[in-house]
Amino acid sequence: FPSPSCQTSSVQSEITLASEISDPHNLKLTTTLNGQVVQEGNTSDLIFRLPKIISYLSRSTTLLPGTLIMTGTPPGPGHFRSPPMYLKPGDTVVIEIEGLGSLRHEIIAWDDPRLGRAIA
Repeated sequence: FPSPSCQTSSVQSEITLASEISDPHNLKLTTTLNGQVVQEGNTSDLIFRLPKIISYLSRSTTLLPGTLIMTGTPPGPGHFRSPPMYLKPGDTVVIEIEGLGSLRHEIIAWDDPRLGRAIA
C-alpha cells in the first residue's frame, strides 16, 4: 500500500507561515475515522525537534519553500490494533493539527471510476 510519502498519495493543505504558529513543538494531532477519534498525539512527542529534522534532511535533499516533511504517525495506527483496523472504501478520515487546520479524505477503491484509471 502506498505511504503518505509516495507522490500519488501525499496529502496537502493550505500553506501556513511559521510566524502563524506560536509553538510548533506543542501542537495537538488528531485522526478521526468516520467521526471516531482513532489517533491522538502531540508534536512534543517527536524524537527530534524540527530544526534538527530540517538540518538533517537538508544535508542530502534540496528543501524548497513549501516542501512537506512527513515525520510519522501518532500512536494508534490500525495495523497494531487488536483486532487490526484497516481503511475501506466509504470510510472518511480527518487529520487535524491544532492551529493549522484539517484534511478530510474519503477512501475509495483502487478501481473507482473517479480515479480516471484503474490502478494495478
